[in-house]
Amino acid sequence: MNPMSWFQHQPSSSTPQLRLYCFPYAGGGTSIYRGWQSLLKHHTLQISSIRLPGREARMREAIPKTLQDLAKEFVDALEQNEMNLPYAFYGHSMGAMIAFEVAREVRRRKLSMPLRLFVAAYTPPQMERPLSAISDILDNDLFLEELEVRYNGVPSALKQSADLRTLFVPILRADFYMLDHYVYQPEARLDLPIDILVGKHDRHATHDRLLGWKDQTSQTSELHLIEGGHFFINEAPAAVLHIIEEQLKSHL
Repeated sequence: MNPMSWFQHQPSSSTPQLRLYCFPYAGGGTSIYRGWQSLLKHHTLQISSIRLPGREARMREAIPKTLQDLAKEFVDALEQNEMNLPYAFYGHSMGAMIAFEVAREVRRRKLSMPLRLFVAAYTPPQMERPLSAISDILDNDLFLEELEVRYNGVPSALKQSADLRTLFVPILRADFYMLDHYVYQPEARLDLPIDILVGKHDRHATHDRLLGWKDQTSQTSELHLIEGGHFFINEAPAAVLHIIEEQLKSHL
């Protein structure tokens, strides 16, 4: 496997001084963050969308069984190719958990740590999830129906095409398997600021629950409310990027 297959660096009009690695929600690919570079005011910040195994150009690769295994594979690639710039992480829903476990793995290897961690739309790792496991629903249609009830975010094309369901539901189920079987291991708090982003109308990843992310850092932690539901990055990307740029502006 080519280690660079993880990274899709978006072209910037300026020489990058800092890189923001963006991890997708379950079932997502690099297209989630398409166009983010053009929305930035500081073009020395470069957006890098993370391409996970099992999708897009990596469709033939197996999706790891645990988030910790996924984090190790990602840090292998990061260590080989991507430590030339200061960096930060943004993770949405499942991506928040990946970013968290990646930051821990970076610390274990005593590598240069991210400047900041942005976590969005997911319950903190030390807390019990508010929803039951979903990856064991083996019927594709029932699985998608449950996703729609919970998150109101199943693409219409997936609902209408049996061929697309056959292709993409296994990816979704494998991603949710990692989340459903996640086992939190207590460790020291991360020595970096954590920003928490919450959709005002998210029914499950709520303001009160996400405050628990503050327990994962020994530094400052701020909570930011965004207009929208669970997938507020699709509804209000400019608002998300405004927060990110404000928090990183001293490094740009």
